[in-house]
Amino acid sequence: MCSATEAFAGTKLVDPNCTPPCYQTIQSAVDAAAHQDTILAVSGTYNEHVTVHPANGDTNQFYISFMPDDLTADPPQTQWSQGGQNENLAAFEIHNDPTDGSGRYCHDMRLTLKAFEIIGGNRVAALSVWNGVTDADREYTTGILIKDNYLESEKNVGGAAVIGMRSAQSSGLVNQSIKWGHFLNSEVVSTTQGDAVTCWHFVGTARNNRVQSNLEGWHLGYGRLDDPYPAFLDSLEPPLETPSESLFEHNLFYCNASLGLHFVHGSKGIVQNNIFSRNQADGPTVSHALYLGEPPTPTDPLCVADSTECITVVVNGDTILIDVVAHNNVIDIADGNGLRVHEYCIATLYANTITRSGNQSGSQAAFEIVGANYQGANPWFSSDYELL
Repeated sequence: MCSATEAFAGTKLVDPNCTPPCYQTIQSAVDAAAHQDTILAVSGTYNEHVTVHPANGDTNQFYISFMPDDLTADPPQTQWSQGGQNENLAAFEIHNDPTDGSGRYCHDMRLTLKAFEIIGGNRVAALSVWNGVTDADREYTTGILIKDNYLESEKNVGGAAVIGMRSAQSSGLVNQSIKWGHFLNSEVVSTTQGDAVTCWHFVGTARNNRVQSNLEGWHLGYGRLDDPYPAFLDSLEPPLETPSESLFEHNLFYCNASLGLHFVHGSKGIVQNNIFSRNQADGPTVSHALYLGEPPTPTDPLCVADSTECITVVVNGDTILIDVVAHNNVIDIADGNGLRVHEYCIATLYANTITRSGNQSGSQAAFEIVGANYQGANPWFSSDYELL
């Protein structure tokens, strides 16, 4: 049995079996949280819909952490489901959105989530980060530090982890608030419908994760931060190795039925030392392991399935191209291309190993540059020492 005096200042203990004034639900602890609080949850199953907002009012900072009270016990499991379809609706939601009507948002929100299991059932994600599409000045930033978690979703079109809001308008993509963070040592699974991770306006480090879905493993849309970006990104702890772009390293992208890792809508990043394995699809659809760039035409199967995949991002009249360096990746068993590059992608590739790809038909090459205007030369493309 716990009491409010048993936790030191800045912590809130959640135990369903305790007697108030301690906290019997995660949500009640969140509602009472102040800047820099840590919420500790005992091992067990929490059937609740958790929503995290900053403290009341437009504040400068709001940092909050979630951890088990005992890292040696089974992790706390949060699960929630409902029947409606909304790709950002999740069992565990992070809100920092001036347009959501709550009046609770701040310029610098940071959330740490460590060693939880979060299950989204029946059309909801496990984890989502909400924000509107009206922050052209990038006043509001949201940092997410995800480490040692298991995230699973069933039938959510957005995915198991949805960061940012999908928009069919390029201006909507450009005007979204900044999301940044670390995604470390976690497993993300989408079991029935949707990507494992889908991001919009997110830059960060993804390292040592296992990613599996029945669509895309990781979808990165408009994932870049060209200058000016918030100065504090240069001094984070742990640091962002490449604060203007995303870094993917030492991840396993496996059994994804559409794409393993997909850069789209002007995203920018480094992809190194990852394993792509058994990215295959049932039926006539093919799965490509690593896809750099927008689909080439509106008749592309990805565009037919989802028209938002065919946006060309334009900022101040300039088209923003995908910009990726990919090296030392191992790609094994993809029924489509192991590595697929759009003709208008700035791609620097070297020392990648691609084996047993293109198995669906003789027309699927292990490595392919695609696009309606491709004539065998690409001024933005460089490749050396690939093993096919």
